[in-house]
Amino acid sequence: MNKTLLIVSLALNLLMLSGLILIGSRIFAEKPPVIKEVQRWTEDVPVPDSVHIAMLGNSLTAYADWNELLGRNDVQNFGVADFSVKQLSWLLDQWVIPSKPRFCFINGGQEDIMLGVPLERMAEDYSMILDSLQHNGIKPVVQSTLMRWEDAEANRQTEKINQLLTAICRERNIDFINLNTVLSGKNGLKPQYTTDGMHLNSKGYELWSIIVKDYLLLNNSR
Repeated sequence: MNKTLLIVSLALNLLMLSGLILIGSRIFAEKPPVIKEVQRWTEDVPVPDSVHIAMLGNSLTAYADWNELLGRNDVQNFGVADFSVKQLSWLLDQWVIPSKPRFCFINGGQEDIMLGVPLERMAEDYSMILDSLQHNGIKPVVQSTLMRWEDAEANRQTEKINQLLTAICRERNIDFINLNTVLSGKNGLKPQYTTDGMHLNSKGYELWSIIVKDYLLLNNSR
């Protein structure tokens, strides 16, 4: 947890220096991105080569160009829109694990809330993903499920999910990054960082990428 706090502190310092925090921004001023994914994972997609970092998640992950955001050429986006945590586990054996990344950053849970998946079942699905990655020598990094803008019930469920994820990570000695510390406030996801109350705009992704970069720097990743 001390590492996570240091990551957030570094991110906030960078934000103040670069002027990324917008004051008085218009609500949802940026239009949503064109709905597309970097890859739609089917049996016809080959296993990528030279992967150092895997990004595994739903639309929040899928809609970003992580190589561009992180300034790298060895990041593979395994994000698929509308996938629950259980569905994300389907990508492990055929694509994520064979690509042999050093790190796998995971973000999910929003679909599980919308589908009404019991928290205990979602925790089991998440645990299975983490155990599988660790068993195959891949370092999982769990990123918190993001809050939504002014959706009190969904945010209550999100808080419960993140509490469970924190406990799961502590038990397995896995790093947990709380994205909500930077991207969310008392009313949920901050409006200056979202296109629709749930998905991120370019500023939101910029903040997220700074947090990931700080984590990689702290973990001596090239």
